[in-house]
Amino acid sequence: MNSLLWHRWGFVMALGALVVVGCTEQRDLGSPPLVFDDVNPILEESCVQCHGETDPAAGYSVEDYWRTIRCIPDPEGQPATLPSDETAPILAVLEQPDHAGLLDTSETEALTTWVVEGAMPSLSLIHI
Repeated sequence: MNSLLWHRWGFVMALGALVVVGCTEQRDLGSPPLVFDDVNPILEESCVQCHGETDPAAGYSVEDYWRTIRCIPDPEGQPATLPSDETAPILAVLEQPDHAGLLDTSETEALTTWVVEGAMPSLSLIHI
């Protein structure tokens, strides 16, 4: 019985050593993903005038995170940030004549990155 206890203790110690070694490994985390707080100033400056809370143009508001990602009021009713690529409605609309030029290149890139990375609400919900 004593031998079995020593084997279990040895196994637990070996497992613990593996965890410690794995946790001390340096990893390149890159830059944190963009979150709504990163793109909200862009939306407030360039979009909320028409797509605000009161009578938003086309029935679509960017007043807060949940309104921004919700389904757009069109026949297809797809979420504004899906699919997570350049074809998402919130990005595709920027190609239309009435929206072209509203955002500069860096603002468009930030909004695109946010959508492609999954349109996350905040870093507190992300495990890096």
